[in-house]
Amino acid sequence: MSTPDIPHDPLDTFDPDRPCQVHDGLNDQMIEWSPQWASMYREHGASWDEGVVA
Repeated sequence: MSTPDIPHDPLDTFDPDRPCQVHDGLNDQMIEWSPQWASMYREHGASWDEGVVA
């Protein structure tokens, strides 16, 4: 599933406390982000490259 028509905000504007859709580039799919995951994102998320978090 390619998403070229959907505008994407830069990752540096990502607010893990707000629901949104995020693009999973590895599996090329959109994922509904849940604010319940915010604490795990803050604890374990690491920026690897521009726009890439693992």
